[in-house]
Amino acid sequence: MRPVLCDSSLCRYIPVSARAAHCAGLCVCLTKRLNCLDKILVLKQNTVKPSTDVGPRYVEVAQSLIAAIVGGEYPVGAVLPTELALCSQFGVSRFTVREALRRLCAEGLVSRKPRIGTVVTANHPRQPYHQSLDSVEDLLQYSVGTRLEIIGFAEHTQRSGARPALPIPPGQTWPVALAVRHLSGDARLVCVSRVYLNPGLKGLPERLGRYPEPIYKLIEQCYGLQVARVEQNVTATSLGREDAELLKVRKGFPALRIVRAYYASDSTLIEVADSVHPADRFSYAMTIRRTDEAGVSS
Repeated sequence: MRPVLCDSSLCRYIPVSARAAHCAGLCVCLTKRLNCLDKILVLKQNTVKPSTDVGPRYVEVAQSLIAAIVGGEYPVGAVLPTELALCSQFGVSRFTVREALRRLCAEGLVSRKPRIGTVVTANHPRQPYHQSLDSVEDLLQYSVGTRLEIIGFAEHTQRSGARPALPIPPGQTWPVALAVRHLSGDARLVCVSRVYLNPGLKGLPERLGRYPEPIYKLIEQCYGLQVARVEQNVTATSLGREDAELLKVRKGFPALRIVRAYYASDSTLIEVADSVHPADRFSYAMTIRRTDEAGVSS
């Protein structure tokens, strides 16, 4: 059988009498190389391990530490291993350990103390504040179980097209109270609120610090108005520097922004509450019922 001549550009420089031997040798060399390449590919396929990643490493570290705390390995008052020790234990970077510990702090399980370390403060993660709404009455019960603390006053002039948008008519100047809301039995704040008050309610800002009642109740009692309608807008946002400092979380932390506009029976806007809730401290549920007029077709 005559050997098949290759199409190599080098063949034209080889005498015709030697081309057959050249091509046969080239084919043998290529065959050996291909066999070697096949073995390498098989070896690589056998050594590739399927991915077992189930999430960021800091989440795994945090879950392991939470399990250890809940299981009693680290009781309340105990000090967790140092960051370097945790890095060695889990085989991760210091950044990963710090992010895991931050999550434990957010869950209310530990506290970071200078020159002491990370101290366990609870053996079960705290549950976020949960609000369930079925009616306007439920909405007005938001203050039950929480306490609003007024920490400052200012004035706000609503600009046309301003962001974030508020239902206050453009050009009007309203007094605004900066406040934080506490949840009973929890040292963490539930939210930061900016409460805008209709300027026609004279003397209302001065009354806020003297009465423990919710602001809408104070308006009803002192000004003879009744909240007949509440319009609510819920959006996702991230915390700015001022709010993050008050809530003791990092700037940019995810949050839920709830703007509630309170109207009297004559449709007068009497109060606007603009609140931001850190994502890990608040949950929201709503029940929507079908009206009788809608009917159900059979």
